[in-house]
Amino acid sequence: MPRDVSSTWDVVLQVLSHCPNYVDRYLCLDYSVTSQHMGYGSASFDVAGDARSVPLQAGYVDAMLLLDILEHVFEISAILANAARLLKPGGSLLLTTPFIYPVHGKPYDFHRFSYFALEKHLEKHHLRILERVVLGCYGTVLVVLLNQFLDCAVWGCTDLLKIAVLPLRPLLRGVFALFNYTGFILDLLTKKQPTCIYLENAVVCERVPARKS
Repeated sequence: MPRDVSSTWDVVLQVLSHCPNYVDRYLCLDYSVTSQHMGYGSASFDVAGDARSVPLQAGYVDAMLLLDILEHVFEISAILANAARLLKPGGSLLLTTPFIYPVHGKPYDFHRFSYFALEKHLEKHHLRILERVVLGCYGTVLVVLLNQFLDCAVWGCTDLLKIAVLPLRPLLRGVFALFNYTGFILDLLTKKQPTCIYLENAVVCERVPARKS
């Protein structure tokens, strides 16, 4: 987020984060169950709670960050409704969530969203998308999937096969590096943002008033 925009915020809430302050009040929320499972241990945070029911008053924050969080919450309506409740009118929500990405954070990985599904979920809770950026073009997606395949097929194989391929590890690491470089080049050659195959959605939303019936 550009610094000239963030400078207008008084209170920012980021879910599952351990970041330094850069606005007047930068609040980090964490959920003890998933925090311990993901290995964050005793890392400091300001608010202990569930993102589906954050213990803060309505309209308390100017901006909220949900960075790769939505896929790990089964009840997505609850977390988006609470985000809309916490934001001041005109407040900002910065949200990222994967579209094509391997399962991670087991067993707390529940969803993958196309842009169209994400837009519908946000509109339902009076969150209007102002800007959308695709993170990870064709090359990045190819690299992630190939690396995941090699990781599962080689490092995740039987113990006997692991011993057999042990001398080849330096070569295999070179293959991984070659894949990464190839993906970088393919992304540079991609002139337009992909609409069908991409790694992740990033959107900036505005909290809009609910329509009067």
